[in-house]
Amino acid sequence: MAAKLNYKFITDFHKSRKGRIGASEIPQMIPNPEKPSESLAGYGSTAITLYEEKIGLRKRDPAGLPARIGNFIEPAILHEFMYNFWGKKKADDFLYRYLLCQVERMKRLDLNCKAFNPASSPFKHHTESITDFGVAHSDCIYVPGKNAEGKIKQGGITIDLSKPFGIEAKSSRYWGAVKGYDLDLIGWQGVPWKHFFQIQYQMGLYGYDITYLPLLYNMSEWKVYEVKANKKYITKTMELASDMKRCIDKKQPPKHLAMNAIDIQKLYPEIKEDFREVSGEELAKTIEIAKAYNSASEQEKAWKQKKEDAQNAIAIHLKDTERLKAMINGELIDVAAWRNTGGAERIKALSEIKVDDERVYRYLVKNNMIVRGEKGRKPSIKLKEFGE
Repeated sequence: MAAKLNYKFITDFHKSRKGRIGASEIPQMIPNPEKPSESLAGYGSTAITLYEEKIGLRKRDPAGLPARIGNFIEPAILHEFMYNFWGKKKADDFLYRYLLCQVERMKRLDLNCKAFNPASSPFKHHTESITDFGVAHSDCIYVPGKNAEGKIKQGGITIDLSKPFGIEAKSSRYWGAVKGYDLDLIGWQGVPWKHFFQIQYQMGLYGYDITYLPLLYNMSEWKVYEVKANKKYITKTMELASDMKRCIDKKQPPKHLAMNAIDIQKLYPEIKEDFREVSGEELAKTIEIAKAYNSASEQEKAWKQKKEDAQNAIAIHLKDTERLKAMINGELIDVAAWRNTGGAERIKALSEIKVDDERVYRYLVKNNMIVRGEKGRKPSIKLKEFGE
């Protein structure tokens, strides 16, 4: 880790981010280990969509309500964190300085926070750390003075006041927290991968080696996590960002970071070759994928058959009775029932209308009632048998 912190106060947020890779964008370049066809960022965001945003081929999706609310309550979360560790006076002083910066930012549409962050305050907010390829905006950083010392303990967390650290405020709805965080842990293992890699990259740019993540969930539940710098992951995120910056500057898509069929269709919009023979490591990988696909297909067929068998078996018990009930734990509960099928009205398939009633088809075309979907393609796995 760098001995000296790399940061300055924000002057032009958008100018700093332009052409650089931000900490919140790092998860877009990392596949989700539980679903490799998606990135850690989710919602269709990948390294390819990030590249398209950076070179102007695609508009960045606007922040949704959860993100806007999260940004709005960020100072309240930071205030609560400081209140728990330093008490009301220091927490209130921090909040006062923070809100002054926010007001100034709204008034002038730019920001110079030096007036509100004198040397006497170790808590720096509205800062940024910039390199040639990357930029990060920590919610708050602690910069100890020359004679700073001592430790503060609270809820299993110990803060060393002689060392710099970052504070990254997060908020979540209850189920989002339960799904994404481990509420029984306080270390990095309890933090979602998305936030973990964002924080690692941030620490690499700023130069401090520990971050505290206060989490407000369900609007009233509170948790603090401790995330230490990991040299391996910092190096990895730095390499990803630097690589992406080179691709952006040269306007060459990062083909090696493609994650799914949609990415591939963007990178290779036309089929130009009849076939390409695979061999070596690529052959082994494609056979592994084909095996996984075929295994899943067989399981799908087997479970479909089991479902049909169960329906036929329950029909024997239903006979001419509308439903079956059973007394379970003192309560009469439905077990099975007949469900009527067919007989409902439906719209004929367009192909049928075209053949059976050409006049109706022409009417639909004339009134722009037929919408064509975008052309695309989907991989089809042909390999069925394998030689060992």
